[in-house]
Amino acid sequence: MRRLLMLLPAALSLVAKRAARRPLTRRYLNRLFLTAEEAKAPQLTLDVDDRRAEHVKKIIWRGAPPPNATLRVGVLDGGAADCAASLDGQGRLMLELPDGLATPATRPRLDVILALPAPLRLKRILPMLTSLGVDNLWLCGAQRTERSYFGAKFLEGLKRDSVPRAAPAGKLRDLLVEGAEQSGDGALPKVALAGSLRPALRAAAENDYALRLAAHPDRGEGFEALDDATGAMTEVPRARRLRDLVEGADAGGKAVLAVGPDRGWEEPAELLALRRHGFDLVTLGPRTLRTDVALVSMVALVQDWLES
Repeated sequence: MRRLLMLLPAALSLVAKRAARRPLTRRYLNRLFLTAEEAKAPQLTLDVDDRRAEHVKKIIWRGAPPPNATLRVGVLDGGAADCAASLDGQGRLMLELPDGLATPATRPRLDVILALPAPLRLKRILPMLTSLGVDNLWLCGAQRTERSYFGAKFLEGLKRDSVPRAAPAGKLRDLLVEGAEQSGDGALPKVALAGSLRPALRAAAENDYALRLAAHPDRGEGFEALDDATGAMTEVPRARRLRDLVEGADAGGKAVLAVGPDRGWEEPAELLALRRHGFDLVTLGPRTLRTDVALVSMVALVQDWLES
């Protein structure tokens, strides 16, 4: 017991050091993003303890900068370029910024309606959506969504309506920036927190889409589900593969993708609502997939078609 008590201070010190580490310094920055204010001057000096400067010195340069060092820089929702970089005598990172960083970023041509997942899973999803490229993101409720998810602390800064806006400063925006730093593209999704699916569908209806898709498992031909509104069995439209739905669609246009909760959209009510708003049911097969798996898979497929 005495030996354990002697080791306790060292153990507590180790735990405290690990807890004090900033997780943002551990991710790989494939582009250093600056604020619009930082990019106004032709030269920018980042302090020694700036996480971007720390990352460059420890991860990219691993100590001293190479001769004629350059770094990939950009402005969030702005332009991107390479710039000359060096360290001054105090170890601060000095950047020679090129012109054009204030140019607005090209917006992605994919919008997403997402039934709000559990907060921990949403934190993993948001950086991936930014990396893959999403313009407007509607987070909405669904019949199979836990209402407690709307109380997540990092969503507190969002207004409860269907108007996508730039994410406010805080954890939510940090997660989006993380995805931008990974992909090197500074276009951050605009986010709306809609209370239910209906206002999100109404907001999306105001846009002209070449493709409207709602992800759902393939239930087979002639599948019926009980309609609670009428008490009658109603046939559920069969979902089809993306390759069948894109025939004749304009790949130069814009697309919107709706992805439901882990248990899928409510059959048939929510599926029929999606169909009334012009959505085609798209499937990856008969398996019911987790939200994050279905979302990332479908976003990647649709983005590949848009860029083909």
